[in-house]
Amino acid sequence: MALEEFTSAGARDFRQRYLDVFGYFPTGDKEVLVKVTEVSDTKTSFVDVRGLAYTAYADKGVMFKFIPIVKKLFFYKKNLCFAHRKPARQYQRGITYNNTTIQSVFGDNIPVEFDTIQAYSNNQEQDTEKYDVLLNDMLAFYAGSVYLYNLNIGVVMPQSKRVLLTNPLFKQELMDSIRDRGLTYEVEV
Repeated sequence: MALEEFTSAGARDFRQRYLDVFGYFPTGDKEVLVKVTEVSDTKTSFVDVRGLAYTAYADKGVMFKFIPIVKKLFFYKKNLCFAHRKPARQYQRGITYNNTTIQSVFGDNIPVEFDTIQAYSNNQEQDTEKYDVLLNDMLAFYAGSVYLYNLNIGVVMPQSKRVLLTNPLFKQELMDSIRDRGLTYEVEV
């Protein structure tokens, strides 16, 4: 996670980089997932998932943690989703609806909201079928297929513990990921 302090000297840059961006705001001994809603020269305002507003004043030494956009797979509401940065020249850092695309691997757009960001950030284990497995940030078994990001690269046969890949290029990476998760599948091309 990226850290940045809100200062009066850097308020203009902070506004450009972080307005409408999701991140973590420290409150006592814990951090709360928030969205930056307003930035002035002297203060910045946030809102959390419950709609509770927070305010931080410039030059008080408060560090904010913003979630960098990392291309990855994650589970959200029983769907395997793919998150990535929109290809465009942008100044905003962190995750925001302006610069982040989240889609199911079937191409359905998923809104960039608190619950999707929580799933993205927490690498939540799937609550899907027992054969749907997130192997790592880029590989997953889902709905009888093997996915490399949002690209279907093979078929999973859970009863026979076999995987049939469409391209040999990904075989070693998949075998390593399966082993790292403690699974036993034979990978064929």
